[in-house]
Amino acid sequence: MRLDFAGVFADALALWRKESDLLVRIAGVFFFLPAYAFRLFVPVPQPAPEAGEATAEAAFAQMAQWFTANAHWLLAERLVELFGGAVLFALLLAKRRPSAGEAMAAALQRLPIYVLVYAAAMALIAAGWMIFILPGLYLLGRTFLTGAVVMAEPGRGPGDALLRAFRLTQGNGWLLLLATMVIFSVGYFGAVLIGELYLGLGLEGFVGDAVRALLDALGATIAAAVALAMVLVQTAAYRRLSESRPKHGI
Repeated sequence: MRLDFAGVFADALALWRKESDLLVRIAGVFFFLPAYAFRLFVPVPQPAPEAGEATAEAAFAQMAQWFTANAHWLLAERLVELFGGAVLFALLLAKRRPSAGEAMAAALQRLPIYVLVYAAAMALIAAGWMIFILPGLYLLGRTFLTGAVVMAEPGRGPGDALLRAFRLTQGNGWLLLLATMVIFSVGYFGAVLIGELYLGLGLEGFVGDAVRALLDALGATIAAAVALAMVLVQTAAYRRLSESRPKHGI
């Protein structure tokens, strides 16, 4: 089945309109709060606004040092976000609508497999990217539905879930890549704008701290919106493709 790009986003928007209250509450807890806390307590070092003050090598070394020192916090934030995504998939893709508690229990039960499949997909994408950029991009589209498969089809192990995602996305890899790029492009430009505000406002003193906290909240909101949009588009795409390709079919 060939996906309709506009149709997938229309389905995702319909899901948002129908479930916005519940989606905002769950995304607020599992997407916004971790991202906001990370920005408040583990701020990313900002480059100096003056041209030539720091060389590219020094800036790279500074970021590498920051990543090394905060790898555990980065991992913790990502795990919380993955759990939140699993909860949303459990709610949106279950045949019988579970309660929030039941969805969290299902997400917790499947979380090890969910994380393993996510890690395997990222490893494939990274390998494709290192070989040549296009294979990595293509694999990004072909692994697009891994999270939805893990939660919608709980009988599958990690390898089987990954293969199922590949079967579902056959013929739609580039389209799903485009969907991913559209969502992340919005988030990227929002992050760039916030970064420019950081540099341009000269945030110092008490007022500067308050403005910085507001900018961090805005950045966390954008990150949460991107994560939620990804879940909604994946849900919409999975529903369409799984109808044409049954769970036990090739």
